[in-house]
Amino acid sequence: MLEPKKLALLRIAQILHKYSDAAHLLKQEDIAAYLSRDYGIEIERKAVGRNLSLLKEADFDIISTRNGCFLEKREFEDAELKLLIDGVLCSKHISPHHSKQLIEKLAALSNTYFRSHIKNIYSVNDWNKTQNYDLFLNIELVDEAIETGKQITFSYNKFGADKKLHKSATHFASPYQMILHNQHYYLMALNEKWKNMGYYRLDKITEMQITDRPLTTLRTVDGFENGIDYKNFSAALPYMFTDTPEQIELLADNSVVDQIVD
Repeated sequence: MLEPKKLALLRIAQILHKYSDAAHLLKQEDIAAYLSRDYGIEIERKAVGRNLSLLKEADFDIISTRNGCFLEKREFEDAELKLLIDGVLCSKHISPHHSKQLIEKLAALSNTYFRSHIKNIYSVNDWNKTQNYDLFLNIELVDEAIETGKQITFSYNKFGADKKLHKSATHFASPYQMILHNQHYYLMALNEKWKNMGYYRLDKITEMQITDRPLTTLRTVDGFENGIDYKNFSAALPYMFTDTPEQIELLADNSVVDQIVD
């Protein structure tokens, strides 16, 4: 598809982002060739030079040398992207399908050469991940319910001997917070039937819907008159059980203190 020449400035910026780095310099004729091949834009080498100057004036970090030019800085360094991709890959609460989509989007933030350094995108199905594809929809629905002050209803599932989720019960709950803990997303919500605070794994929730019922205000719930104490929350509930935390005393030899701290 042929594009008008007035788009050349934008397309040159995209070409630098996609095809250049310190190891892959682009000459003006290279950029002109990419413009022609990818976008059907035909301009002279001098016009490429003028557009590069405009991009530099617009604070694009373009480094020019005798051998060509490249875009030096991006939104994320490659090492930062690898760190984020590894986080997605090892997150059990993200399904293989959504993990691959997220990794593709993160990889697109760097240039085309970055993709050759991330082999894990092709092995995402081999990792231990949830098979519940409702996770991202659940997150959106919980956010909306909290913002609009409504209760939600959902099916809560448990794993069976076949390692698959099976429906356990239907709940009506007042949602307050989503918490990422121990590589799982939890929904902190008041069970409207039993009137106790529950912590539900979002990847075990299916068939979630927002109801017309107003949620129970958090500060009217026993133990939450002052809101959520985030400072002590994680330490008091390391496995997100609903039992009341209790203090214990542990006697140990000094030789094992390092392992205990770990």
